[in-house]
Amino acid sequence: MFTQLSNFPFERAFSIQPLAESVEFSSEEVARITALTSSNLLRPGNLSEGEVNSDIRISNIKFYYPDESTYWIFEKINNIVEVVNEHVFNFDLNGYSSFQYAEYRADEGGKYDFHSDIDYTGRNAADPQTRKLSLSIILNEQGVDYEGGDFQILIGATPTTCKQSKGGVLIFPSWVMHRVTPVTRGVRKSLVVWVTGPKFR
Repeated sequence: MFTQLSNFPFERAFSIQPLAESVEFSSEEVARITALTSSNLLRPGNLSEGEVNSDIRISNIKFYYPDESTYWIFEKINNIVEVVNEHVFNFDLNGYSSFQYAEYRADEGGKYDFHSDIDYTGRNAADPQTRKLSLSIILNEQGVDYEGGDFQILIGATPTTCKQSKGGVLIFPSWVMHRVTPVTRGVRKSLVVWVTGPKFR
């Protein structure tokens, strides 16, 4: 951490990427996750203020917390975040208390328009943590289980479509604008994680 500004900042710069991606969960692990999540009641996904707005987001979600059935998932996600953060982002992180299971259904017009995951409105002095890294873990196969449902990030003015593989993990800074385009056939399934830490400095 530098306490004074430099007029030669490139000499001490740390480059940052808008996205890291890899295949991390095996087919067997994805099947275990799907078996765990598919039998539970879901609710409509809302926006950061708690509002359900189908013009922006149409999805169904449920949050999961650490327990005997989910602990192995948290352990695996922890390892992924620690390794990727060390080699790519180098953020000061604290952790996360849950993951979100999400379904985007073609028969409902499932989508989520461009947004960032940092909540600029709901933070207060009692909860000084901020979202720093976001993860999207893909649980089924685009082109087989569903059509459409592209995951895109916005860098500059042009959306970039990211490759989605079953078991794949997309990791990006939470300020990056991103979206899920409308699903046109089937159901897109994913887990979402927001890793928090002290405010950026």
